[in-house]
Amino acid sequence: MNCLAIVLLVLCWMYTCPVAVDITDVDDDDPGSCDKSNALQVYSVNDRNGEKKLWVCSDENGTYFWKPVDGKAHIGEFLSPGYDCSDILNREHDADDGFYWITLGVATKRKVWCDLTTDGGGYMLVARKHDAIIWDVPSKDQPVEPDSSEKYWTSQLGDAPILDFRIQLSTSDSLDATKAHWSYRMNNTRKLENLMIANRGCTPHSPGIGDIAYVKDLMAEKVVSTSFQCSVFGVAKSDSGYKSGWPMMNECLKKPCKGSGYLHLPGQAIPLDFTGVFSFSTESSLSGIRNDATAYVGCSLNKCCGCFGPAGKAGTFCDTQCNAINGGTYVDPKNLYTWVWVRSSLPKRIWNRCMEYQSEDENGQLQWYNLVADSAIPEKGRCQDSGKLRLNSGVVVVPDNATAKKVPGIPGLLEYRKDQKKLYLRANKTWNLLTQEKEVKGKLIQLEESMDARFKQLNATNAELKKKIEATDVDLKGKIASVEAKDTALQGKIDTKYTELQGKIGGEQVELKKNLSFAFPNYNAIVEAGKKYRECTEYKWLTDRERHYARSTTNSYQRCDQYLSGWYRFGGAAGSQMYTSCRYSYNFCGTQCPGYLSGGHPSVNDGKVSRTVYFYCGSCYSYSRTIKVINCANLYYVYELNGTPTCSLGYCSQ
Repeated sequence: MNCLAIVLLVLCWMYTCPVAVDITDVDDDDPGSCDKSNALQVYSVNDRNGEKKLWVCSDENGTYFWKPVDGKAHIGEFLSPGYDCSDILNREHDADDGFYWITLGVATKRKVWCDLTTDGGGYMLVARKHDAIIWDVPSKDQPVEPDSSEKYWTSQLGDAPILDFRIQLSTSDSLDATKAHWSYRMNNTRKLENLMIANRGCTPHSPGIGDIAYVKDLMAEKVVSTSFQCSVFGVAKSDSGYKSGWPMMNECLKKPCKGSGYLHLPGQAIPLDFTGVFSFSTESSLSGIRNDATAYVGCSLNKCCGCFGPAGKAGTFCDTQCNAINGGTYVDPKNLYTWVWVRSSLPKRIWNRCMEYQSEDENGQLQWYNLVADSAIPEKGRCQDSGKLRLNSGVVVVPDNATAKKVPGIPGLLEYRKDQKKLYLRANKTWNLLTQEKEVKGKLIQLEESMDARFKQLNATNAELKKKIEATDVDLKGKIASVEAKDTALQGKIDTKYTELQGKIGGEQVELKKNLSFAFPNYNAIVEAGKKYRECTEYKWLTDRERHYARSTTNSYQRCDQYLSGWYRFGGAAGSQMYTSCRYSYNFCGTQCPGYLSGGHPSVNDGKVSRTVYFYCGSCYSYSRTIKVINCANLYYVYELNGTPTCSLGYCSQ
C-alpha cells in the first residue's frame, strides 16, 4: 500500500475527507479475510474494549494483510493478537490490565483478561467465584471478567500451558481487599485441561495439583516452600468411563459444563461429590482434605470456608475441618471471593528503560528531563518510579570536547572520548575518568605483595599450630590407653556379675516350673458351639494390628474393606472383638473412615443376631452396614461381613 493512500486515509479519519472514501462498518471484532477482492478497503471494527477502530486491507507487493489506519501497533486486538498475556507485555511494555486477544500458537483466537502487573505480569484469568464452594461451578466457552456478577470457569483455555497457577482470595468483591494470595510454580508445564493429577507428588488416593517446584506467597512477594508436592483437591475417583470429581474437573476445563460443573455425571441431577480444595503448606509436602494447611479455600465433605495465616508467615493455620488454628483467620464461605489465574510463560521485559538528567531550560531554570526506551527526544519530568531499578542504554561516543558539552548529565551514563581515548562515568553531577590500565596494574602489584606477606605469616602460624596438635595427640593417646585399661577391668566385673545372675536365673526357672499351671481352652465348649453354629468353627481371621481402634493412620496406609465377604473372627494384634464406640475422628484403624458396632455384642442365649455397623466420615453416622454376630460359648465372637458402602471405610477392633 503506497504512502499517499495511507496519508489520505489518515486525513479522512481525522478531518474532512478530501476525496470520497468508502468505510464499511462491522459490528464485530472480525472484518473477515483480507485479499485482492477488498484491497485498500477501509473497515470500522470493534476493538478489544468495544470501541470503533479503522483498519485497511493493505496490499504490499501482492501480500495482503490488515493494517491500522492510525499506524499504531494495537497489540492484542483481534487483527493483531498476541501469543499469551506475557507476549502482550513483551511487545508493549506499558500495557494496562484488561481484555486482549491471544492465540496460544494455534489458529483459534480467544479473548482473555490479562493481569499485566502482579508478580511481573502475564497472568490470564480462568475463574471467578463469589464464595468458597470451588466444586459447585459451571464452565463456559467465554472469557472471565474480574468484576463479573457471574461465577464460572472458562473452558476456552484448556490447551493453555501452565507455568504458574495462582489463587487470590478477598473478603469483598474487589481485588483491592485481597487477604490471601499464592501461586504454584510447576516443575514441568502441562495443559490446563490436565491440571489435576494423581502422580508426581499426588497419589490416586490424594489427587490434586502436583509436580510443584515451589509455592510463592504473593502477599509477601517471596517463595515460602520448595518442598511442597501436592495441593490435594479431592478424594480418589476413576479417570475412565463415567467421570466425576477431579477427572471431571479436568474435562470441564477443556469443554463447557452446565449447571454445577463437575459435581454431577452428565445428565444426572444427584450430586456425586462434595469436595474441592485449593491450599498449600509451608510445613508439609501435602495439604488439603486430609492435611492441615497454611492457607485454604474450598469444601471438604460439604463443609466450606476460606482460611489463611499472616502474610509471609510460615506455619499451620487451617485444619481439615475448616477451623482456623494457631492464630489463623477463618472466613465464612458467603463472605469470600475467589479469582483463579494461570501464566503460560514469564514476561521477558525485566528492565524499565528510562534515563533522567537535569538541565537549564530557556528561562535558566534547572529542570528534570527523561529519555524513555530508545527515544532520542527528551521530555520534561523525571522517570516513572525514579527510585526503582532502571536500565541506562549503551555508551555515548563523542569526538571532541565541544561535542562532549552537549551530552546530557544522566547519572550512570558512560561517555567515551575519541580524542582522548578515555572512558568517563557520570556520577555526583560530574564526569569521572575511569581508572586507567597502568593504575590498575600498580594496584594489582601492591595487592600481590600484600598477599605474599600474608601468606608467609599464615605459614608461620600453621607451623606453630602443627606443634600444638602433635603435643595434644600424644596426650590424647595416653588418656585413651588409661581408658582402655579401665574398660578391661570393668569388663571383668561385668563377666563375674553375669555368671552370678545366670546361676540365680537357673534356680528361679526350676522353681517357676514347679509353680506354673497351664489353662487350656475349653475345646468341648467350642465343639458344642460348632455343632449348633458351624460358623463358630468355619471362619476367617482378621489379625492386622492396624485395625486396632488405638492405631492412627498415615496417608500411605488407607484400608478399604469393601471386598470382605463371609464370617470373620478378630484375633492376634488386632484384638478379640469389633470396636463398639464412635471414634469421632478420621484416619484410625488403618482407614480413613473407621467403623464401629452399634447395639453391643450378644450373649450365648441370643443366638445369631443382626447388628448395625456405623462409619465415621465427618459424623458418627456417615455410612452404615448391617451384619450378623454370634457369641461362640462365651469364648469369642464371629461376624458375617458383607463389605463396606464405599472406600476408604474399614472395621475397627479392640
